[in-house]
Parts: sequence; structure tokens; C-alpha cells
Amino acid sequence: MDTSQMQGTETERRMHAAAEVLARLVLKHAYGKRITLHLLGEVTYIVQNHRTKALNNGLSEFPELLPLPLVKQGRIELVRRDLDLAGVQQTIVNITVKHPKVTAQEVAFGVNYVWPWYAKHIDASARRDV
Repeated sequence: MDTSQMQGTETERRMHAAAEVLARLVLKHAYGKRITLHLLGEVTYIVQNHRTKALNNGLSEFPELLPLPLVKQGRIELVRRDLDLAGVQQTIVNITVKHPKVTAQEVAFGVNYVWPWYAKHIDASARRDV
């Protein structure tokens, strides 16, 4: 194995470890709490602070994440902010598979919270279906 492959593997290991630490931080802070805009703001601060630390520790590829609330489920999913249309659609599919009892309203609220620009695509899709 050449050094670039070893570095890639080491970076991937460090990224995975940083993601696990972040998940534990968010879980510790939000577990059992009612999901409110205030709580989402606190979680956003935790996520941004963790990303800054990761970037300062040489993880230049650590993505910008945001909390996607599933209010009735009492869950917060961390998702990438920079997703394109196909990425958002795949995330929606992944959420509905992971949480089969999630309602369309919950997903719509969460998606609108993270990616407000996506609403115009829902409207356009609905017009084509009519």
C-alpha cells in the first residue's frame, strides 16, 4: 500500500471517529428533551463547534452538518447542509426507511428547516402530478 492510500485510510478513520464523537455529544445534550427551535439552535451550536475543532485538527473534509428534526419521533438526524436536489431526495428516502413511522409532515418540516430552498421543488413536483 502506498502512502496516499495509508493517509486516506487514516483520514477516513479519524473522520469516522469525529462523527461518532459528534453523535454522542448531540445525543447527550438532546436525549429525552422536547424538540424545540431553542434545542435545535443549541444542537446547531454543538455541531458547528465540533466541526471547527475537527477542521483545526486537520480534518479539512469534515462536512458542514445541520440537525434535521423529526419532532413526533423525538429524533434529530444530522445531515449535510451542502446536498443538491438528488442528495436531499435520497436523504428523504433514507429517513423514511430508517424511521418507518415518520409522517410526511414531520419530514417536510425537517427538510424545510435544513434546506428551505427545497420547498419550491416540492411545489413544482406537485403541479406536475396534477
